Amino acid sequence: MQTQQSLFESELKKIINAEIERLKDALAFNNFTDMSQFKFVMGSIAGLRAIEEFAKEARDKSDQRSR
Repeated sequence: MQTQQSLFESELKKIINAEIERLKDALAFNNFTDMSQFKFVMGSIAGLRAIEEFAKEARDKSDQRSR
């Protein structure tokens, strides 16, 4: 049985991954009218990946404190 925290983490990861995939599809199938649109999508993907890393770091620190 998963704890509320692990359920939250699992759902957050699914949402982030779905959004990253949506943005990657936009990169693959859309012609951007200017470079700023491309940069925005790339920055969004980088930001979502950073959130994943921050969540992992927070979980690791939380696990260490609970030992």
